[in-house]
Amino acid sequence: MARVNKTRQQTERGTSLSVRVDATDRPPRNRADRRR
Repeated sequence: MARVNKTRQQTERGTSLSVRVDATDRPPRNRADRRR
């Protein structure tokens, strides 16, 4: 359950952070986001 909660919070935050970090770390962040 804790894992599911973390994934949901990261997904919601990742959406906003993804756009910001997209220009800085796109390949590394994209790979981790796709695996999760």
